[in-house]
Amino acid sequence: MVKDFRGQHSNLLVGIGPAIDSANYPVKEDVAFLFSRAKKEIMVKNKLFFLGLKKAAVNKLLDLGIKIKNIEVSPISTFKDLNYFSYRRDRPTNVEAQMAIFGIRHI
Repeated sequence: MVKDFRGQHSNLLVGIGPAIDSANYPVKEDVAFLFSRAKKEIMVKNKLFFLGLKKAAVNKLLDLGIKIKNIEVSPISTFKDLNYFSYRRDRPTNVEAQMAIFGIRHI
């Protein structure tokens, strides 16, 4: 978006929508290795690794130069809130579902 619209990272406004919370997202060690414990993307509890997807997304945006004040993170956990689908919670046998939405508002 920065390249195509000649914008600046520092001018982007980013919203991170509902997602699974870290307490309910255990991952294997090989996946955990790809994320940062120092930046609190990975938490270790009882020798299990838990991934904070929202925290990882925020850290990546900050690394790109987006200002923290321009990042809004939904507090909704798709695992805890039954109004949302959660693959980890619902364990469907015949459904594959993921969603990502990107929007651009050009002023």
